[in-house]
Order: sequence, then structure tokens, then C-alpha cells
Amino acid sequence: MLQALVQACRTSLRASCKRTAAATSTGAATLQRRWASSADGPSEKESEIAQRLREQLPGARDIKVIDTSGGCGSMYQLHVTADEFRDLNIVKQHQLVARLLKEEIAQWHGFTLQTQAP
Repeated sequence: MLQALVQACRTSLRASCKRTAAATSTGAATLQRRWASSADGPSEKESEIAQRLREQLPGARDIKVIDTSGGCGSMYQLHVTADEFRDLNIVKQHQLVARLLKEEIAQWHGFTLQTQAP
């Protein structure tokens, strides 16, 4: 199962990387790789995750969702600042976010989470 996930990520990674040749001042071509979630703004999945958090945490002041898997959607980095985290220790904050994203997290290989109260 792990090998299938790795292969799926590699295939998706190849598809989501855009390669463009750009001429340098010496006339040589350089290869630039642009990830789907970087210069093009957030991916559709990143936006969906952020929207779900905004709906469930109306006191959220800052939500950042970054696909760290290179575009295949198996690894995410989440940063959430919300009023709902006041008076909750870090473990309780993380448990709250994990409950809100339970269905999504079940589909991921992994994620990192940073939470804080304003």
C-alpha cells in the first residue's frame, strides 16, 4: 500500500510540475520548476481545507494550508490562529483541528500543524 501511495505521488508530482525553459544572459537555457501551490496561488484542495476550517472556526484570524507533497495532496502543513484556541493548551488545540478535519486527514499520508490563540 505504501509503494502504491509513493508511486501515485510521483506520478502526480510529474503531472503538476510545470517546466519552462528560459533564456539566460549567456543564451543557455535554464529549467525552472514551479509547484502547483506556489506561484500559482493555493491549489483547489488547499483552498477547500482552509474554507472548511474557516467555516468551523469563525474566530479564525489566520489560516494557511500548504501542500508539502509537491501537488499530490498527501502531505500538508497547517498554520491556524483562532479565538477558539484561547484557554486551550496546545494538545487540545491540535485535537480540535484534528476533529474538524477528520475525514480529510484520513486521506493524507501526514501533516504538520501549528496552532495559536491571538
